[in-house]
Amino acid sequence: MIIIKFFIDKVSFVISLFYIFKWKLGFNYKDIAISLSLIRGKLGYSVRQKFYEKTLLACGIDLKVHFGAYIVYPETTIGNRCSIEEYSVLSLASVGNDVIIASNVVLLSGSNHHEIDKLDVKFHDSLLVLPGIKLGDNIWIGVNSVIMGDVPSGCVIAAGSVINKNLLVSDAVYGGVPVKLIRKRG
Repeated sequence: MIIIKFFIDKVSFVISLFYIFKWKLGFNYKDIAISLSLIRGKLGYSVRQKFYEKTLLACGIDLKVHFGAYIVYPETTIGNRCSIEEYSVLSLASVGNDVIIASNVVLLSGSNHHEIDKLDVKFHDSLLVLPGIKLGDNIWIGVNSVIMGDVPSGCVIAAGSVINKNLLVSDAVYGGVPVKLIRKRG
């Protein structure tokens, strides 16, 4: 078992260096992240962890990025002991410590990605600045949720929820489309 762990650690280090080198050469970060998301098993976990530790603006210890999940922007920050489960996508975000993002969750870079009022501007040509979102500490986001606003510490987001504005109450349970406060925790 120790030999296998040693082998996985060394191979994942080499693979992650290869992809870091590609990124430094100018290859698209998102494309690289998607490629890495398709590596299965313990090797995949290890490669993704090493890659994100070296390329994100900040990355805490014990990050687990599951198969099919990826992070879109290197300006993203992630705290300690975070888990991004299968097929989830993180755009521009600041994620606190001890955050669990269940499968098929999408964290957008805010709620306003494209110019919608200027009819002469094509969506592809929108130059809006992406504000990013902030997730506090100790948050659990349920499967199939869409997050477009900040989430304060201690919150639980029910499965299938859509957050379209910043949430204000910490240590609470939220759910629905659009999301509503269900109750305080504790």
